[in-house]
Amino acid sequence: MHKLVLIQVLRAFAVLAVVLFHLSESSRTEFGFTFIESFSNFGYAGVDLFFVISGFIIFYTSSKYLENKKPFQFLLKRLLRLYPVYWIVFGGLFSAALLLGDSSSMSASFQMGDLPGSLSLWFGHEMINGVSWSLSYELFFYVLFFLVLLNRKFILIGIAVLCLAIVNLFFAPTWLTEGVLQYLTNPFLIEFAFGVLAGYLVKQKIGGVYIGVLGLVLLFAGGILYDHQISRIFLYGITSFLIVLGFSSWESKSKHTFKFLRLPTLIGDASYSMYLIHLPLLRIAHKMTAGQVNSEWASYLFNILIILLIIGVSIGFYLLIEKPLIKYLNGRLAGSKKQLK
Repeated sequence: MHKLVLIQVLRAFAVLAVVLFHLSESSRTEFGFTFIESFSNFGYAGVDLFFVISGFIIFYTSSKYLENKKPFQFLLKRLLRLYPVYWIVFGGLFSAALLLGDSSSMSASFQMGDLPGSLSLWFGHEMINGVSWSLSYELFFYVLFFLVLLNRKFILIGIAVLCLAIVNLFFAPTWLTEGVLQYLTNPFLIEFAFGVLAGYLVKQKIGGVYIGVLGLVLLFAGGILYDHQISRIFLYGITSFLIVLGFSSWESKSKHTFKFLRLPTLIGDASYSMYLIHLPLLRIAHKMTAGQVNSEWASYLFNILIILLIIGVSIGFYLLIEKPLIKYLNGRLAGSKKQLK
């Protein structure tokens, strides 16, 4: 199994695309100037690429859980990866909103009764962090994959969900666009399936770098020509599938170590931290300087500095908080298993 260096680089690209999109939107609101608006639509692509990468990584690394028949270990590790860091950031934002009286980080309808849904990432939860909606889909995919690991018969549930998501994509019947079903059959789930398919094809040694290059070209074209009438699944889901398949298959066949990509790889490692904290950092930076930036060139310069700040703080958060925390929790998990033996 290769080290997935290029996947980490793609994660870095994905999270920076999301940051770029939110940066442009915030800059327009606070400064009156957008930041490279022509490319801000790539922020949409970042989320889609994240979903495809998640499906790829989960499938590609699942062999050890299949061989050891430890589905609960898989689920627990995924939950430990998802929740603790999210709760830390959530707690910081929620405390700031209460102590400083700044409710701008929360939706206008947020009530104390919404806390359980927000903390658990239940579908449709009231958000205190504007990116947490996507984590609900990550969680749902983890649960589906856990069920398949638990019993192969549950793959029928996954196939049923995928079929309903396809129906929802093309026809959007009313009964699939209301209540909980609008989340459980959202077309975003197709992108996780794209990732699983990419992982399967790479293991079969199918694909090549030319597929990844084609995907990048189509993705950039989709970002420039973005039309809200066209589903993101077609513009960004399929292109993300080609990118992940192409570059992953290339790395699996390559003897290169890609050491020159250490910084992008580190950003990829810190991508979850960056995804969670970039919006609060943007809000603080833009609000503190809104009245002082009065030209387009000044806004460009300041936004570049904000990007560098976000990258630096996110890497620091990852190295000092996220990575040690996950290592500690995994150590505790390993220790508890030994005690049970």
